[in-house]
Amino acid sequence: MEDVEMAQPAEKDGEAERQAGGSGNDGSLWGDLTEMEESKRLLEDKNLELAEELDRSAAEVETMRKKVEEAEKLVEKLKKAMVKEKAVSGGLKGSIGHLEKKLAKAQGDRKAADGRLGEFERWIELFRKEEKEECGCRKGKAHYVEALGGECHDPKSLALSTLARNEKIASEDVNLMKCEEDFRKKLGKSERLEALRKFAGICPTWASKIMRNDWTEEELEWREAAESLKKEVMYRNQPQKAIIQEKYILVGQRMGLKSKAVFEVRTATISTWKQKFGWEKVEKAVVLVEWTKDDKQLKALVNLVEEIAKEVWELVVVPARMECGYDEVGGVTETWQKVRKTALNVEVVDPMTPVGPKKMPLILCDLKPGSLEKMMEYLACAIPGHSLVDRLRADVEDSEPKIKKHRAN
Repeated sequence: MEDVEMAQPAEKDGEAERQAGGSGNDGSLWGDLTEMEESKRLLEDKNLELAEELDRSAAEVETMRKKVEEAEKLVEKLKKAMVKEKAVSGGLKGSIGHLEKKLAKAQGDRKAADGRLGEFERWIELFRKEEKEECGCRKGKAHYVEALGGECHDPKSLALSTLARNEKIASEDVNLMKCEEDFRKKLGKSERLEALRKFAGICPTWASKIMRNDWTEEELEWREAAESLKKEVMYRNQPQKAIIQEKYILVGQRMGLKSKAVFEVRTATISTWKQKFGWEKVEKAVVLVEWTKDDKQLKALVNLVEEIAKEVWELVVVPARMECGYDEVGGVTETWQKVRKTALNVEVVDPMTPVGPKKMPLILCDLKPGSLEKMMEYLACAIPGHSLVDRLRADVEDSEPKIKKHRAN
């Protein structure tokens, strides 16, 4: 029994050792499996990365392939274009060569034509000299003036002939004296002016030269004579002015009156109105002006008064129709008073002058257009005793009906 019991512990010890040995082998296997799984996972990740890289490379390759195809197509187009360009350039070269030949021929023809034209001009010049066409006119024979010493075909020769006549040179010596330098220096403005006047009357070329003032620097004396002749002609042919026959006149705007002594000015022509008339017979003038603050209108009226004042002995400015505020009347009056500094023969009536039975300011009096009698009464209040008032009163009396005059008598 004891042997049996002793054997059992021994068996248990062997089983324990086996179990211990068996558990150690299982641990090493488990570790190997874990490592293998980790390696597998890493390989799978690597494979995924490689697959993605491969896809990207494939896409890049496809893109490059397309670019290569496009480049090949472009190269083909360039080749075709080069072929066409060579063909065209070859044709152009032939055309250019043909044109160059034509151009050379045309240039040669032009040179020949220029030579023939020069020859014709020389013949024409000789013909003109034979026909004595010295003035430059293209049609007809030359213009000339008979003078001492023979025919003169230009003003310079005529002026020298006139000088020879004034110096009482013998007719057979005139042409010789014309060439003498000291004699030519005696030529004055009067001889030049007379010569230009005669040639301008018969020769269009010289007339044009005079009016255009077409002279060189060496012809300064002739330019002065031509300017004098031009001024003389322009003055002689200026528009005729209407001579005012009245000694005393009334000038104003929007009056609507009929009288030989009344002259109405339009706003549109106020700047040039004075130049239309001759003022030789006018002694005194009365200008009826609107009292306004408008700078443009006021300046035009002031200029009109200053221009008329240069033509008459005495001028009176009479205010009419207040076109400004009552408080602005004094400022307008000051502007008109300044005119007396530049025109000493101008008098300005004060618009605040009391007139009439009620002693109202003149500027507030009612002045209606169209009535010569009302105008005469207004001026009698503004400028009592003025000669123009008597002149207008005579017109008013003449315009009254004969029946009314008979009843008054």
